Amino acid sequence: CRWPFFGAKLFPCRRKADDSDVLLAVQEHFISVLEASTMRLIFRYPFENLVTFGGHNDDFMIVVKKQNLTSGFTGPEVGTEKCLFGMTSAGLVIEATNLVAHYINAIKSR
Repeated sequence: CRWPFFGAKLFPCRRKADDSDVLLAVQEHFISVLEASTMRLIFRYPFENLVTFGGHNDDFMIVVKKQNLTSGFTGPEVGTEKCLFGMTSAGLVIEATNLVAHYINAIKSR
């Protein structure tokens, strides 16, 4: 059985929402947020749910579509959520931004 994050580029960072250490795993179709200590999946954001992404001040930012989860089914979008991740250098922010952009461009060119 292959590890689900095999081939992902892992970016160590700090999730600003709760000041926790996490890993961003950037893969071919999504960005996953993993607990840094256990590598347990916390969130997964498919690229089609990204509204925007990139550098925001010194952080890596993704803005994702939120789904209506209160009605018991996945309904229409009910807004967006901004997620900020502090990285140790501007170079990592640029690398993550470029990698996500390349994956999205590859998907669109198929």
